[in-house]
Amino acid sequence: MFGHSTSGLAAQMLPLFEMLERRYCFSTAVSVQSASFADPTPFEDELSVAGVNTSNFVWGVDKETGGGSGLKFDGVAAEAEVNEFFSIGNLVFHNVGTIGGEAASVNLVLTLKIDGKVQTIMVPLGIDNTINTDDPLESRDSVFLDAGPIVGDVFENVAGERLAVVILGFKADAQTTIGEAFFADEESEVSTHVIAGLVPEQMLDSQWLRSSDVQAWQAGQNDSQDDSDDNSDDSGDSVIEDNADNGWQDDMGDEAWNIDLGN
Repeated sequence: MFGHSTSGLAAQMLPLFEMLERRYCFSTAVSVQSASFADPTPFEDELSVAGVNTSNFVWGVDKETGGGSGLKFDGVAAEAEVNEFFSIGNLVFHNVGTIGGEAASVNLVLTLKIDGKVQTIMVPLGIDNTINTDDPLESRDSVFLDAGPIVGDVFENVAGERLAVVILGFKADAQTTIGEAFFADEESEVSTHVIAGLVPEQMLDSQWLRSSDVQAWQAGQNDSQDDSDDNSDDSGDSVIEDNADNGWQDDMGDEAWNIDLGN
């Protein structure tokens, strides 16, 4: 489930931003007013969590201390331009070895103030809790954008241009690429930027998931999983169709965005 590829999307977005650099020059003030983690789903039948509806979410049971792994989000403010990527906050992943109660997903709910107007963006995050082995790479856990880029509500800037904030992925300080997943070794803690961009309404990809549709998309995913479980004894001829919101991933390669963000 992790390691989503982004090269196809990068091919679309790089010419887009090159063109925008010539056409738009107005900056937009974007800041995170609040952040919380909501609606976790279990990795298996049991779910042990703490910090739901706060910015510090913990899941699973550590065999030694009884604690678990966790995510913490700290928002930042930015002066964003249409031809630039920017960070809306830092996401910290604290990863420990757990023996049960793991979460498979959680929504990061962000309340943004954009040029003085408030909107909420719901970002579905998947969590891959791997089985620990002697191989540290195979034992890493990951957090990823569960549905690809997430589009916020369209708004008008001071020039009357209709734009939307799009959550694109993650980038650590030492990286020059944006990815849809980031990893943490067992018994470690890593931090990454949550990267966004401003995109004109007419250039939004129709297959990117809208934040307002996240809960309906998740309900459809759950229904598909239930149907899959019900048909688990059927023959191998069954075909499971991808949700349309993920269709843009089908033609992508295996490389991350090779984009220099200047830090």
